[in-house]
Amino acid sequence: MKPHLSIEQQIELLLQRGLNIQNPSNFGIFLKDHNYYRVRGYFHPFLLESDFGKSSQFKPETTDTTIIKLVEFDRNLRNFLFEALAIFETKLRSSVAYHAGSVNPYLHIDGQGLTAEFKHPSSDGNLSKFDEWSIGYCNALEKHSKNDIVLKHVETYNGVIPIWAAVELLELGKVSSLLRALEEPIASRISGDFDCSVALFKSIVATLNDLRNHVAHHSRIWNFHYPISPKVSSKKIPMELQHLAGTTDYQRHKLYSRISLMLWLDKGNSLNVDFENRILSILRVLPISPSISHAAMGWSEEFRNSSLWSNL
Repeated sequence: MKPHLSIEQQIELLLQRGLNIQNPSNFGIFLKDHNYYRVRGYFHPFLLESDFGKSSQFKPETTDTTIIKLVEFDRNLRNFLFEALAIFETKLRSSVAYHAGSVNPYLHIDGQGLTAEFKHPSSDGNLSKFDEWSIGYCNALEKHSKNDIVLKHVETYNGVIPIWAAVELLELGKVSSLLRALEEPIASRISGDFDCSVALFKSIVATLNDLRNHVAHHSRIWNFHYPISPKVSSKKIPMELQHLAGTTDYQRHKLYSRISLMLWLDKGNSLNVDFENRILSILRVLPISPSISHAAMGWSEEFRNSSLWSNL
């Protein structure tokens, strides 16, 4: 097993690997505050190439200041996205609560209002998706058993919680799963609140939930390769997002596609956070060194010509 290294030993190791540490004392504090293993995720663009990919040696121009600036850039980006995603999440919960509740306040319990496919048992005899979702819902109730919402409904309504209260107890991923399971008329009303088609909106919610999980766990996000990519192949998407259909698979799994979706939502007044001006002020910090570019975020120069990024 790898041995534990003191902060001084961590700095010595980085010096041996070619990192130009101009202020060891300051960088030692930085490593102590951020955890070496976490910071090493930011090293990749600054490492020399070898016959087997990236080596462990830094490029000659790489300094401790460069590393710190990239980590700070990622933090500023993450903090702003967290603010915008929180607004989107709150509005989504409210929309699901209102429209689903107007049809059937207990559709998440009795399944009336959910698709037949979602409720149908699997072909191998295992639980249906609805059964699996319901187990997760029960776990959420147990987890929040001391929550005022749960206590009130246990005391007054035998523990039966309507959808407008239940959405406040569920993780965003569970709300996203429920949205995908809603019958078309209900899903259409919800997506209509965001001026979006049902298919695109379901994809947007899944994509932004994926991003939200990384943001909430303070993960590195600026050049991360995300598991989920938005479904933008259909021509039935807004003109401002149609250029995403021409992006590569690599680009669709990077941050650019996600902030494009958020910018489009903001222009439709679904976020109201002055997204364009604020995200551009953050992005303009890059490049902070010759090894860093917006391409690692899935960006391409041709995107400057898209109507979505007219002020880029």
